[in-house]
Amino acid sequence: MAYINHKDIMNVGDHDIEFLHPFSDVCCRCQYFAGNGLNRVCQAFPNEIPDTIWLEENKHTAPYPGDHGLQFIAATK
Repeated sequence: MAYINHKDIMNVGDHDIEFLHPFSDVCCRCQYFAGNGLNRVCQAFPNEIPDTIWLEENKHTAPYPGDHGLQFIAATK
């Protein structure tokens, strides 16, 4: 398995399957995060956190389309 920017690539037979890690350093440290490792959701993105934020290509410190006016705030717990 190869590790590339929070993605794993697993070779199955003649096919490479790419999947995202269940952990995001940005999202999991945010007070709005509501995921549990099985889903990528938060108050800003109740359906699914966009890949660009989950993969830390965007730290979500400024408005992002569809974020309901909520951006990253470090959790205090």
